[in-house]
Amino acid sequence: MLSFCAISQTVQDTSTSSRIIVELADNFKYATENGVGVKYLNGNVRMYQDSTFMYCDTAVLRGNELTAYGNVVIIQSDTVNVFADSLLYNGDLKLATLYNNVILESKTRKLFSDYLIYNLDTRVGSYTEGALLQNKGTEIKSLIGKYYVNEEKVRFYKNVSVVDEDFQLWADSLAYDSEENITYFLGPTRINQDSSKIYCEDGFYDINNELAEFRKNAEYIQGQKVANGDLIKYDARLKMVLLAGNAEYREEETYAKGDTIQYFEETEDTRLIGNAYFKDAERNMNGERIFYNAKSESFKSEGRSTIIDSSTVLTADHIDFSQQDDFGVATGMVELIDTSSKTTIFSDTIEYRKTENYSKAYSNKDNRPMLQSILEGDSLFMKSDTLVSYELGDSTAKKTILNAYHDVRLYKSNLQAICDSMIFNTTDSVLSMYDNPMIWSDSSQFTADTIDIFLKDEQLYKVVLKNKAFIINTEDSIYFNQIKGKLVEVFFVEGAIDSMSVTGNAEAVYFMMDEQKAYIGMNKSISSKMSFKFEDSDLKDIYFYVNVNSNLIPMKDVNPEDTLDGFNWQPRIRPKDKKAL
Repeated sequence: MLSFCAISQTVQDTSTSSRIIVELADNFKYATENGVGVKYLNGNVRMYQDSTFMYCDTAVLRGNELTAYGNVVIIQSDTVNVFADSLLYNGDLKLATLYNNVILESKTRKLFSDYLIYNLDTRVGSYTEGALLQNKGTEIKSLIGKYYVNEEKVRFYKNVSVVDEDFQLWADSLAYDSEENITYFLGPTRINQDSSKIYCEDGFYDINNELAEFRKNAEYIQGQKVANGDLIKYDARLKMVLLAGNAEYREEETYAKGDTIQYFEETEDTRLIGNAYFKDAERNMNGERIFYNAKSESFKSEGRSTIIDSSTVLTADHIDFSQQDDFGVATGMVELIDTSSKTTIFSDTIEYRKTENYSKAYSNKDNRPMLQSILEGDSLFMKSDTLVSYELGDSTAKKTILNAYHDVRLYKSNLQAICDSMIFNTTDSVLSMYDNPMIWSDSSQFTADTIDIFLKDEQLYKVVLKNKAFIINTEDSIYFNQIKGKLVEVFFVEGAIDSMSVTGNAEAVYFMMDEQKAYIGMNKSISSKMSFKFEDSDLKDIYFYVNVNSNLIPMKDVNPEDTLDGFNWQPRIRPKDKKAL
């Protein structure tokens, strides 16, 4: 064996490929085997091919094929380093097969494997028996893979796992851009990050910028929260999840969906955008855009929205509610429906408190709040400057009260009324009117200091006029029947007057008619108490009690302007329809 300090071989066969040049070895032996020159090299072996240098402890070079053992090192253009225990290298193909403790280094990336095929010409490394890639704190493992060094891209297949300080990932296959530190999902993939988990079958994760997109059967899980969408975007820096396309979100009794859903992990804010729907244990809500916060249990909406909460249905252009403050505001063509009392309030603005079942409706003068209720199978409409609804009593005896105040006007097909303020007990079906109340029904007008209207089974049952009670009735707006007293009670049957009682300084003026409806005289009576009986709304009998004084005056002696004190016939201010409210 020939020993030398350096060997230089400059003769190359450039007709086929560049030759492997032995530059140095501690020990050298040359032989010819089957017509091929064989070099046996031992100790500090150093070779090169073009700009690539190779080092090892021991080597056998047959023509342009190299077998190397012990501390194998390949240095390629000072940009790629490869380490291994042993190597088979075809210099013509520039193809290296490396075994045991293989490390492929490129910039900040390191690929570890026990078996690697590396093409020095294309700079592509392949493995089939497992490998680990390290890059800036990220570790990726897979059973099969291919590393494109020039493009700084890697494709991983079978049993892929990624470990980063911020997340863990398991996949069937993925592509990795090591330069940009971006992972592309090529099949079923699962990611764990802090308390959240994500599944998808397509998409990418930008590790440096902590941005990700997940597609194809994408699902996001955080604790009891589960979210799905055609596309899930995740921004770890903002702790924000975006769901787009058939987006759904559920957590225990909470369910939400929309064209797009945004969820912020730290603040627990959820934004539903486009065809939004939200449901929890207490309410259902749908609209164009809904914003919900799980911590404060507050929500607001933009665009036409509806909330269903127990027996209450609220619809508006904008809704804003805070559970902590128990206060909400709805604006823009607001409709508040109470299905239990069959009432609906229409208003520009409604404020409400859920625990008290409180609401306050108010608008501008051109579009005042209106209440609509179903009575006798007919709609009752009422307007005022302000409508306030609330509950009184405990859970065993709750009453719903509606207050209307300032310029109250009411219309029903067989009943119209005005007053300055009104209280409606929807539970007991009692409507009380104050401050110059006035009621019209058919050809009759009722006035008093206070008027109570009683309803039974959604039908008019009784009207009570208290203090300065005055009833006017006319067939022709020339002659007027008149009744006055301290207290008047009018009873109705199926919407028609059935009977009436007048108590306290009772006075009555009544025009008598024959069978042809011709006037025959006027009866003027005074007593402590009177009662009247009607049939088909026509007066049939009158009863007088205590201190009766009654006179019948012939028609020729009747002066139509001779009326009782307090007479105030007001047909002009009577609401003709709901538009007149």
